[in-house]
Amino acid sequence: MTADPALKERLTRAADLVPVDVGAHLGHLYGDRRARVVRQRIGVFAVTAVVALLAAAVVWRLLPLGTANVPAAPSEPSGTLALMAGSVSQPGQPFNFFDLVSFGIGQAGSTVPLEHTSARATFPAWSPDGTKLAFLTGEPPRRVLVVANADGSEPTHLAAILTGDGFAWSPDGTRIAYRARTSIGGNVTDALAITRLTGTSQEIDGSLIGAWQAFDWSPDGRAFVFTGDPNVPTSQNLTSPPTQLWVQNLDGSGLHRLVDGMTVATPHWSPDGSRIVFACHDASEVGDRFDICLINADGSGFVRLTDGKYLNAAPVWSPDGGWIAFASDRASSPSGLEGRTAMSVFVMRPDGSDVRQVAPADAGRVLAPTDWRA
Repeated sequence: MTADPALKERLTRAADLVPVDVGAHLGHLYGDRRARVVRQRIGVFAVTAVVALLAAAVVWRLLPLGTANVPAAPSEPSGTLALMAGSVSQPGQPFNFFDLVSFGIGQAGSTVPLEHTSARATFPAWSPDGTKLAFLTGEPPRRVLVVANADGSEPTHLAAILTGDGFAWSPDGTRIAYRARTSIGGNVTDALAITRLTGTSQEIDGSLIGAWQAFDWSPDGRAFVFTGDPNVPTSQNLTSPPTQLWVQNLDGSGLHRLVDGMTVATPHWSPDGSRIVFACHDASEVGDRFDICLINADGSGFVRLTDGKYLNAAPVWSPDGGWIAFASDRASSPSGLEGRTAMSVFVMRPDGSDVRQVAPADAGRVLAPTDWRA
């Protein structure tokens, strides 16, 4: 680059008054100018790069999910349901369940038997990996916890249960929790018992005591949700169906009541552990109308997913958490058996939308889901 002659002349004259190295001064001058040019070019490049990244992000958001290589959630329910099958009874009385069956959703098939016993069987539930099936046999107050292969074959008696209806698989599938009657400090109470599948290592936890009925083990293995009353010593001391829903940590801490003042049944954690679905019925309501209800695990966000017009019961989550299956009499007309109608299986989204029937029941029959595997 050639120096401006006029500028050089002015600087030279000034040098007569102040000693200045003109060459060095010009070098600094043009060095600063070059640095400014470089900084300007770097700034332009940085702005261009940011704009390009923002444009790419906008384009990615506008692309279909498949193009962006992000898996979409299943649009249709799928998998296999474990069901209790039975018959209607008189209004206000329990259903008569006597069979355990499985049903493949979307396969347009019939139910498949799950148990190979002549005893009355209830509450089938697969292990988290789907390789084992647990259920109860016998009549209250004495029932037997049975573990079999996933198809119900090779059943093994694991433990005797003298309390409520509840048992739950551990999240890793190595243990099963149930309620056992024991004596603590000379007082008879129900407590949490945990056993491995061999049935040889029963552990009774004296910190989780009281009248639990139905309960479920959280997906992270840290807590239980249950119906009943921890302040009542045994389930035999409950004077009415459970009207409270509780959460308590496995170590006995964190006892927290989620719901009070309404009949509650069959709670189940969502697969991600954030929400709990259950059947509910206001204590002031007359008749046996139940709704499917949902609440956050911290007790907030209670909502009814059904509208109270029908008998809705036995909700269970799909493995991906995108659906809830439940039993309902909404699709049937009275069967003539004391006004009872058939109970078929329906599914819906967790917000209560997109309700559809997946397993119809014949007149006078009941199908109630208890588990759902992929």
